[in-house]
Amino acid sequence: MHRPTSLASTRLSTTEHGHRRRTIHIAVRTRGLVQQAVSAGARSRKVIRGLGPCAYGNNPICLGAAEEFVGQLQRDLLPRVGAEDVSETAKIPFNVVMCREVLARRFLELARVALDALGKEQFAATAVVTRSVVETGAALWYLGQAVEGAVRGGTSAELKERVFRLLHGSRTTPEAPSAINVLTFIDAADKQVEGVRHSYDRLSEMAHPNWAGTLYLFGRPNREARACVFGPSADVNELSFRTGAVLGGTCYLVGSGMKTISEHMPALVAMCERELGAA
Repeated sequence: MHRPTSLASTRLSTTEHGHRRRTIHIAVRTRGLVQQAVSAGARSRKVIRGLGPCAYGNNPICLGAAEEFVGQLQRDLLPRVGAEDVSETAKIPFNVVMCREVLARRFLELARVALDALGKEQFAATAVVTRSVVETGAALWYLGQAVEGAVRGGTSAELKERVFRLLHGSRTTPEAPSAINVLTFIDAADKQVEGVRHSYDRLSEMAHPNWAGTLYLFGRPNREARACVFGPSADVNELSFRTGAVLGGTCYLVGSGMKTISEHMPALVAMCERELGAA
């Protein structure tokens, strides 16, 4: 099996102004596991065809990969990060790391609950929580793309606003910045990872108390007998496979987002420090 590399390491480096600092490097230890969660060879230049095939029939190892990914990610989380560990002067890179860590912890908590409910064949609970797992994974993907966009564009202004809204956004507190609509994350990921929005919409149907979330799961009506038998009624194997595969596909979003942040963090720190120096 692929031997993972360290998620976070610290080294001393020298800034453009001669200061010594410790730089946080966020490498993804779970790279091999992430690759298991996507369909091999199903990539194109603009669209990563991972979540769709994984979620709908082409990758039977997705659930096992998700369970292993969750365990590995838990072991790799940073217990503490100081602003000086990232940059002695620039605040934005530290806020990015802080945002990444809290999103990762949210993903882990929700993913564990979803996996536990799935193992108990509690499919309504699984759908509700897995929907939140996908939202959180897409938010981490969105954060990674925002970091990459800032580095490529040579300015941190838009990234600063997005990270601030991710960390402090609210829909109920008037004095807080407006929260980013979760569909912004979902649709941004769907443009690159085929099937994210479709998977999310299917989960939403089961998460709400309509046909998919009620009669499909808990009743077997018989029109001829004019009766209904209550209890688990859906195809257990199909639901287990599809929901587990969506969890596996979401691990790709999380791993990819974290990897993107890791790869662009040194350039982001340097760019933000240059902006401060030029101010």
